[in-house]
Amino acid sequence: MTPEIASLAKAVFYQENQFIVQFSSSMPGSNTAMVKPPILVRSQLRRIKFLTRLTVLDWQMLRMIAEEGGKAGFTSLVHLQVRYLLKEAAAEHKRFRHGNKRDDTEILEDYYHDLHGPQIRFSLDGEVLYDVSGYDSTGNWEEDVAILTWMQTMRDLVSRHITFNNK
Repeated sequence: MTPEIASLAKAVFYQENQFIVQFSSSMPGSNTAMVKPPILVRSQLRRIKFLTRLTVLDWQMLRMIAEEGGKAGFTSLVHLQVRYLLKEAAAEHKRFRHGNKRDDTEILEDYYHDLHGPQIRFSLDGEVLYDVSGYDSTGNWEEDVAILTWMQTMRDLVSRHITFNNK
């Protein structure tokens, strides 16, 4: 293969495919390897799917991706899909709720206050999707309603604070 064809193949590969990135573990407390593209590759990626539970690190990365000047290294990005792993975040919330006497609204306000800042506005096309695949009922109607209400509240908060050029 000639260097020109190799260069062209590399460009097509990175420009025509969607890549999955994940900067924080999808399982709380896990030390498994994350899908973090090397900084030298990031500048070639045009479409990425960002998997997140919206941890503090993920909020920081999203802000860096949105900033002009490409601080996170994704300088060629034209489309970003943020896939909020809502079921996993709800499971973590459920574990946190047990033993906590404060109501959900107060907990959510504190949680969100820690994470959010100004709205994240991307100057590129994109979308936020909410992944609830695999959600199972707890068997307790009140607990299920509380979790589903929490999920809807989080969807509303995120929808107001992450926006894209095409929306």
